[in-house]
Amino acid sequence: MLFYEYQRVQDASVLGLAIVAGISFARLIGAMNPESWKRQFVYGLIIVLIVTRLLYVIMLPLPLFRIYTVLTASVGLFFCLRWARESGRQKNSGFYRWPLRVGAFFFAFIIIAEIWGKQGLSEYLFISLIRSTASLLGFMLFLYMIRGFIEWVFRSSSLQQTAWFSGNTDAIIRRATLFIDAAICGLFLLPGILFIWGAYDNFPEAMKGLLALGFNLGSQRISVGLVIISAGILYVSFLASWIVQKLLIDEVLAKQRVEKGVRVSIARLVHYVLIFIGFLVALFALGFEFTKLTIILSALGVGIGFGLQSVVNNFVSGLILLFERPVRVGDFIELGGKWAEIKNIGLRATTAQTLDQADVIIPNADLVSNQVINWTLSNRRVRLIIPVGVAYGSDISLVMETLMACAIKAQRWPKHPSRRCCI
Repeated sequence: MLFYEYQRVQDASVLGLAIVAGISFARLIGAMNPESWKRQFVYGLIIVLIVTRLLYVIMLPLPLFRIYTVLTASVGLFFCLRWARESGRQKNSGFYRWPLRVGAFFFAFIIIAEIWGKQGLSEYLFISLIRSTASLLGFMLFLYMIRGFIEWVFRSSSLQQTAWFSGNTDAIIRRATLFIDAAICGLFLLPGILFIWGAYDNFPEAMKGLLALGFNLGSQRISVGLVIISAGILYVSFLASWIVQKLLIDEVLAKQRVEKGVRVSIARLVHYVLIFIGFLVALFALGFEFTKLTIILSALGVGIGFGLQSVVNNFVSGLILLFERPVRVGDFIELGGKWAEIKNIGLRATTAQTLDQADVIIPNADLVSNQVINWTLSNRRVRLIIPVGVAYGSDISLVMETLMACAIKAQRWPKHPSRRCCI
């Protein structure tokens, strides 16, 4: 330990570790990127990091270090502009071009500051830019490894034996990694960048200071940490709601041979319940007390009573349609003298399609409070009377044969081959 604590030995050991880690990192990132300019970018960054660390260890004189800074910034400016043009020719997204252009701007500013005599400013910008870029690439590699671990866990899980899970594995992995990526970037990457640029003295202080930022809402302190926790709870509730809906529709209720419309309605009801629970838990995580939350809900109830009566009425009517099932998906109803087929039953409105293929949005309250003729409630037989007028003196036998031929060729209800046409 005494030997290691000697400053020169400690710097040399850090340099050796940086060389080994830099070469390994460059090999990994280079193998992941097929584009040549990306590999060149990573290799060049690692070389600059190692050389800069070496110059600090050997204590290069200040004039020579300033020359090194100008030369490195000039090379960086040239290659950033070149890679930005190459990225544009390859029709990549602005995700690459704009950071490269920003990097070119920083290198140009470093050169100007160095020539102007602002050695401290140029060195600060140069070191901070290189270190923050390397940290960003390191976090990208770390997130890539986490995504690979999650994919390995889910794809090798026994849940793959479930038909629904095997068909939705990609969507589950994508949504789970999105939450993990956002959490890691917010909790670790951003504090690390702030520490590199000198906003805080060390990384723990940067993390603590970032999470403590916020504002006062009355007597309640709303901080960034509480907002992140609440957002995570909401996202998890949405993710759980999506998984439960898929399981109910495609697995549980489908095996019970429940009609699709009922399955969708039950899944929607479960979705709203889970989201409401997640919203309450998120409010509690923000620090709202139960009594204050009760006051807020009471005020919200008064507002709903005055301004959202129709919405609440339709919502309650949707629950009635869900449980009593006076109409179902696929039923033919007659409402206001018009025939229509029920296509979807939501918690606010029901979608029906007329014989003219026009979609009609019917508020659920109209289906509950008004008289509705359901032709297929007790059985699937539908009788449709279509008056047909012909001129006097027409051949009645020919008219009947023509109408019968048209009725036989009609394909309005292809799922009912036993339909009968009476003239």
